[in-house]
Amino acid sequence: MLSVVALESETRRLRERLRDYIREELYEKEPFIEELVYALEGGKMIRGTLALFVGKALGGDAEPALPIALALELMHSASLIHDDIIDKSEVRRGRASFWKRYGLERAIVFPHVMMATAIKYVAKAGTRAVIESMDAWYKAALGQLWDMEILKGVDPGVSYLDVISYKTGAVFEASAVLPIYAIQQGESAVEYARVYGLSLGRAYQILDDLVDVEKGVRDSGSVIQLLRESQGNHLDYAEKKFVGEVDRVFESAARLSSSLAYFARYSLELFLRECSCQARRILGDKLESRWRHWGLPDYQ
Repeated sequence: MLSVVALESETRRLRERLRDYIREELYEKEPFIEELVYALEGGKMIRGTLALFVGKALGGDAEPALPIALALELMHSASLIHDDIIDKSEVRRGRASFWKRYGLERAIVFPHVMMATAIKYVAKAGTRAVIESMDAWYKAALGQLWDMEILKGVDPGVSYLDVISYKTGAVFEASAVLPIYAIQQGESAVEYARVYGLSLGRAYQILDDLVDVEKGVRDSGSVIQLLRESQGNHLDYAEKKFVGEVDRVFESAARLSSSLAYFARYSLELFLRECSCQARRILGDKLESRWRHWGLPDYQ
């Protein structure tokens, strides 16, 4: 049984360890240090922290998962640079976006440097990890293409669940699976981690889209698809999807480590804070009820 204070402390400790590792590995060795620091600094490092949490929960030590966590943050930050170019967004993390600071030409090329560097770190966990990481980023890119088509009024022939599984879920899935290769756990752990990460990513995206709907923001294809499929009752529709993903998260976490269930609940509660009062109350109650349903011990 964990306390909220213990979860916050451990999450913060792992995030700071990752930041230190990034400085040790990249900031002293790689060319274009200024650009690299600018691209990586200021993020929440959710995916990298998840990878470290999995490594510690299943292997007893987060250190072997550090190269994976670093790679995930490089890849994610690289994708954000391209996202901002596509969206013509001039601000990212409270400051000028990368393309606005360094120009379009450099912003188009530099993410390729980041991705190639990331693969070198994934390779430390073996060939399967490299293949898995490339599959995740293939899906993330395809999901983004679907998202763009929907925004343009084109029907790519995919569902809301398809879109969020690819554009967000696939990378969370990789964040849960790749560290298992690094700590050399068995195949059964890989499959449970796959479900855990994918469903946690989908649950996160459902909440993110719900926040945009409530704010009247319609700048992503997943939001448009959510509104289209919900047929005027977006909160009820999102609630049902959210509960399904939460069930899969808790069930798979129970097979892996109870600490991963705590991490998922804590993370989703943080995401819920951004929702409206009504959505936060309804989905927060659902999160708590599903926790009890799976017989998980409450926070201390």
